[in-house]
Amino acid sequence: MFPRMMGYLVLEKQYELSHSALLADRETRWKSFLARIGGVESLSFKLTRQSGNRWKIFNVTQEDRNRQELRGLIHEGVPEHLRGDVWYYVSGANEMAQASANSYHELCQMEVDEAVKRMIALDIPRTFANNSLFHAEQDRPAPYADMLRSILYATSQRRTDVKYCQGLNYIAALLLLVQHDEEKAFWTLQAIMEHLFSKDYFNEQLAGARVDQKVLEMLVQQQIPDLQKRLREGGFELVMFTLPWFICLFINTLPFITVMRVWDVIMFEGDKALIRIALALLSIGERELRGCTEFSEFSNTFKQLGALLFDADNLLDVAYQKKIAEGASEKVIFFRRKELAKWREEMRSTL
Repeated sequence: MFPRMMGYLVLEKQYELSHSALLADRETRWKSFLARIGGVESLSFKLTRQSGNRWKIFNVTQEDRNRQELRGLIHEGVPEHLRGDVWYYVSGANEMAQASANSYHELCQMEVDEAVKRMIALDIPRTFANNSLFHAEQDRPAPYADMLRSILYATSQRRTDVKYCQGLNYIAALLLLVQHDEEKAFWTLQAIMEHLFSKDYFNEQLAGARVDQKVLEMLVQQQIPDLQKRLREGGFELVMFTLPWFICLFINTLPFITVMRVWDVIMFEGDKALIRIALALLSIGERELRGCTEFSEFSNTFKQLGALLFDADNLLDVAYQKKIAEGASEKVIFFRRKELAKWREEMRSTL
């Protein structure tokens, strides 16, 4: 489904086959959990985001227990056939659809700005260029191309402050590949843009994404100082290489099966998960990156850093080990972002 070098798909299939027993066990536990809570429709943004001490031992409610069990299941991976619906409900997309003043159909009927149409027309042919669902082949139509266009047009109407920005085409396209439902993909995209990330994350300036790049840089300085030193010695900034990770949520950075696992966690935890995954990826590739001296070496190494990372369990283990989990906790990330508030306002004023 993703662009990849020859042989990657074979390796991906081999990995899936070698983990078939583990996947079957996860399937059983997911079925048991969903049966207990009343089905996948009982999942909600409220359940995943309700405040509370993860480690509390007194006055623990059934909802607390459900939340902690769901967190564990999410981190272990959502079964493929459940993933689209799980994302739809845990992200809050369903609540957004129910509360919206305009239905998806109504948004699709609105007139789209010509400049937005032109930008989207340029990006759709670039989206998953080797996937026939988005690109017609001879007499065979591309069933998802029109859906993708409609989702992006409707987004420009709902989010008039954003209209369209780079990366949204890939995010919407991936949602279509997983959910196979145009309307669900649209509302899940809105949940990503409004619930899971700050509202200026995907604007023209990519303000929120750039703030989190600064946060990542601060955390790299704290946790992987030798890598930060090496980049500075070469006259390079981390953002030059890692901004695409944040804009596309690791699409085209990690193998498809690993992106699925990363997105499982993002749908549950939001933007802080993105920073932790980035730190984990940099930690895993630190030695190789520190051996680079030229820009081309850094660039190529960053591009290949996650290309063969099929073991999502290892990536998530690193991301949530004590050093990264505490150093990039929700509280730490909140205060880091607060420190950058002035810089963020200055960036907004340049619009």
